[in-house]
Formats: sequence, C-alpha cells, structure tokens
Amino acid sequence: MKAGKKVVCFVAAAAMAVGMSAFTGCAEVKTGSVSDGLPESYADKVTLIIDDAATEAVDAYFQVDYSVFDEDSTAFDLLEKLKEGGKICFRSQDSAYGAFLEAAGIIRDGKEEYLIEADDSAQLFIAIYTNVEKDMAGPNSIRFGNETVESSAVGISSMSLKNGAIICLTEESWA
Repeated sequence: MKAGKKVVCFVAAAAMAVGMSAFTGCAEVKTGSVSDGLPESYADKVTLIIDDAATEAVDAYFQVDYSVFDEDSTAFDLLEKLKEGGKICFRSQDSAYGAFLEAAGIIRDGKEEYLIEADDSAQLFIAIYTNVEKDMAGPNSIRFGNETVESSAVGISSMSLKNGAIICLTEESWA
C-alpha cells in the first residue's frame, strides 16, 4: 500500500511539473544589453531611447533637461516636446487608456525616418521600457551601460518622468 501511494505521488508531481513547464514557455523573459551609442550621463536629464533590437548599438537617443518638466509630466509629454523641437516623429492612436504608439523615429534632413513600427501582420508592437521604479512591471529588462530599464506597467500617457528617467521604445513580437 505504501509503494502504491509513492507511485501515485510521483505521478502527480511529474504531471504538475509538466503542466507548469507548459505555462512557463508562454511567459518568456526577455533581457538584453546595449553598450554602444549611449549618452555619457543621465543626470539632470530625461532620456528617450529609440532602439531597434535587431541592431547592435542604440539607434537614437535624445535628452531634455529635467527642469522643463513638472511633477505631473508624462513620457508622452517628452515625446511631444521632442516632436515639436523637430527631433523625432511618431504616430499614435488615442484610446480609452491613452495614446497607443504605432511608430517612432527621427527627423533626418527634414524628413521623417521611422526606426520602429507596430505591424499586426508581422506580430510586432512597440514595447515601452522605463527606469522609473513606480512604473516598472518587469521581468523583461534591457541594460544600457550601467542603467537598467524594465518593461512598463503603464502606457506612455501615464508613465512618470523623474530626474534621470530613461524611456526606451523598441519593437517586440508577441509571437
């Protein structure tokens, strides 16, 4: 009888392990590291990084003095300021949850050059990462030199800014 209970317990444990491993594959943790093309310092600035994950170095970054923002400013305000300054381009749709980013890029020689774009047919979306702790969702992270950003728990319209904030936009696949 004892041996039978052990076998049943072993089979149940094995079934649980197989079942749990099936779900772990669905939530793949993504991490990365970039060391080329970064600013020397993030102090007293708010930094926007636009990064195509398929390239080695950061594709573009822009810094704005933190002092031009107030405590209620959001990452979307940063995008708007850079767009008004002729530095970046982006497309977004308004939704009940705020702005939904469809594409982001730079202005080069007066022309829009999109570096990253959401594409339903290719199963790509614009992922947003931050180093502002209250907005971090984890577990996905990217290391930029000595700074780590994690996937954001909130949308671009709700993301907080702080002194030294890094907001990173990149393309990811949901497949």
